Amino acid sequence: MALAIQEHLGGPDGFFPRIEQVELRVASLTVGPGLMSTGPQEAIDGWHLKSEDGGWTAALMPGHLSLETTKYTIWSDFEGRLTDLVEAVARSASPVMEQRLGLRYVDRLVGLGVASAGGWSRWIEGAILGPPLHEVLGGAVRSTRQQIDLDLGDGHLCVLRHGTVTDDDAAPGEESTYLLDFDVYRSQSRRFSPDGVAGAARAFHEKADALFQQVITDELLELLGSDQNG
Repeated sequence: MALAIQEHLGGPDGFFPRIEQVELRVASLTVGPGLMSTGPQEAIDGWHLKSEDGGWTAALMPGHLSLETTKYTIWSDFEGRLTDLVEAVARSASPVMEQRLGLRYVDRLVGLGVASAGGWSRWIEGAILGPPLHEVLGGAVRSTRQQIDLDLGDGHLCVLRHGTVTDDDAAPGEESTYLLDFDVYRSQSRRFSPDGVAGAARAFHEKADALFQQVITDELLELLGSDQNG
């Protein structure tokens, strides 16, 4: 199947010239009163289609597919790659049902000269930042890791994981990073449709972008939108 999908995407001369076999090991865990046991591990074989530079990966596993990139530039580029992949899978594997569809953005804010958790108040909205702004405890906060579950309407949900990323061995005053992880998804079972997947992904992108703008301050939004920062 992986070879057929690659051929639909241009073959060895296309955007995904590399095919790699992968193995995923899954184990079951049973927990009850006074009982915890693990079942035997199950090996699941799948395939990765990779771009020449390794910056894009199409994962093809039994029951699911995904498209990941560390070379994201603009939405239209990602949307085009996703649409091509979904249509290739539809032609090669004839999937029948969609159970969960999601779009995830992981943003790392760096290079903003922030050396403490509280210092992020200039760039992250206070209602989101939280503990570092506490008048008594705030100065003692080294790092934060928080999760917010959001209902966006229309059957769309979002899990927002966010917080500071600081190396345990970092020296006092060393610059920190802020992580914003948006996972927008729907989980209602429905008939698989390439057009439906593309349309939903576009809606997820719009909602993730709107959420990002709500989480950061106007000053950071202006900085990110300035000519010198692209």
